Amino acid sequence: MENDSPINKYNEMLREIIAEVKMTRVVIANRLSASVTQLYWNIGKRLSIEKLEKGYGGRVVEQLSADLKSEFPDTEGFSPRSLLDMKRLYEFYTNDFQISPQSVAEFENNIPPQAVAVLPWGHLC
Repeated sequence: MENDSPINKYNEMLREIIAEVKMTRVVIANRLSASVTQLYWNIGKRLSIEKLEKGYGGRVVEQLSADLKSEFPDTEGFSPRSLLDMKRLYEFYTNDFQISPQSVAEFENNIPPQAVAVLPWGHLC
């Protein structure tokens, strides 16, 4: 009878809700991390395709950095160095990484390798 008391039921409900909130926070953090990595991957791909490091590229990267910072003033990560890191990320995992046949289709669809997508950005470069 003691297990059916309103206090015990409430405490059980509270523990379950707290556990669900904590688990959801982890899921959201993982999805956000994967989304940010996808964004960095796409930016790096664009910079790599444009071959911006040659000739006029340095100025373009600096201008792109300034324009992105202006458009997104509360967002960090758009310094010229970060933009070039994004380019290196893309090139490393497309050129130097062993690519399985199924991964080729993912690369063509702008999808980074699964292992890349789930790692925090700081671990990638």
